[in-house]
Amino acid sequence: MSAVQKPRGRLLSRSQARRAADAPVGSIGVFIFRDVLGSSFLSRAIHLRLRPLTRADAETLAAPFAERGSPLSEDVLDALVLASGGIPAILTFGLQQLWSYDREVT
Repeated sequence: MSAVQKPRGRLLSRSQARRAADAPVGSIGVFIFRDVLGSSFLSRAIHLRLRPLTRADAETLAAPFAERGSPLSEDVLDALVLASGGIPAILTFGLQQLWSYDREVT
């Protein structure tokens, strides 16, 4: 036996390792499992990715506040856009929480 040991080969090549990592995520069982346990409406739904909301979008969503006579200040709109990260559901939730105030929110 030699004093220097030869390095052993890899168990999997890089492409084999990549395929092994993708197998649990992209296997047919995952899709069937989702459809069996999920809603049949969801399995047939068309998936649409929304872009993050911008400041202009937030102003459009906040228009009802101005229409009822209690507009949101610029600082409040900035805080809502920043806190929501542009995620429509979070921005809408923030506006919903502010709707109960009868006076101008600053």
